[in-house]
This record gives sequence, structure tokens and C-alpha cells, in this order.
Amino acid sequence: LGIIGFTGMLWLRAYVMLLGASASKSLMNAASTGTAAATCLMVSIVNRGVESGGGTSVDRYGDTILDLFSHYAALLLKV
Repeated sequence: LGIIGFTGMLWLRAYVMLLGASASKSLMNAASTGTAAATCLMVSIVNRGVESGGGTSVDRYGDTILDLFSHYAALLLKV
């Protein structure tokens, strides 16, 4: 969630600054598309790391980032 929050803050800052500068709609779309592409790339990198493994054979983290989130939620519910 840190990556998604980070890129969300970047998008919001760019959006507000472009609104303040009265930028064109196409420039705003380009900034949003670039931020979305960067988010997808970062999630893909994390997904590759998760897929490569971690944890024990009994308590594996998962094969995708969604499995990692479910493992995290299960750990939170144990507490």
C-alpha cells in the first residue's frame, strides 16, 4: 500500500499544480497516464519479488501481490 499511496500523492500534486497553471486537458491526461504507468511498473516489480518466494514451505507468502495482501490481512487478524 505504500507504493500506491506514494503514487497517489504524486498524482494529486501534479493534478493540483496543473489545475493552478490552467493546463490543457491533454496535458492532465498525459500526467495521469504516466502516473498510472509508473504504478503498474512498481506493482509488477513487487509482484516478481513475491513470486520468487519467501517464507517457509508451510507458510509461503504467495505467488502474486494479492496473495501477499491476503497473507498480511491474515497476520493482522491473528493479533
